[in-house]
Amino acid sequence: PIEDSVFKMFRLDGKTVIITGGAGGIGYEVARGLAEAGANVDRDMYNFSKTADKLAATISKDFNVKTKTYQVAVETYAAVEKAVAEVVQDFGRLDIMIANAGIPTKAGGLDDKVEDWNRVRAIDFDGAYYCARASGLVFRKQ
Repeated sequence: PIEDSVFKMFRLDGKTVIITGGAGGIGYEVARGLAEAGANVDRDMYNFSKTADKLAATISKDFNVKTKTYQVAVETYAAVEKAVAEVVQDFGRLDIMIANAGIPTKAGGLDDKVEDWNRVRAIDFDGAYYCARASGLVFRKQ
């Protein structure tokens, strides 16, 4: 075995990661991958459930890292800002933000109600910006 493996260069031991939309699908698998690399994983959920806590416990057990779930409405800047502050308080720092939360349109564009599109935009686009801004301010301080 090669002692200086490329995989060692990409270890995330002790790093703290926020993943929005981490309850399922892509977000959950990204959380598992980062945990496998050693990162502490904070998963921000919009639709919070006991299942989210169970998934976090599974990741923690499988990879021996710290995990925590937070309920966050990413389409509201104040909620994102509060959640980021809670993560920093709980884990002492923030190293990576992955703005993964998103929802699809209900009917596919032309058949959607304008209100439905506004909700998609608020979560998918505004939410990503709010996450980038709130975490960027923390990164600048650190």
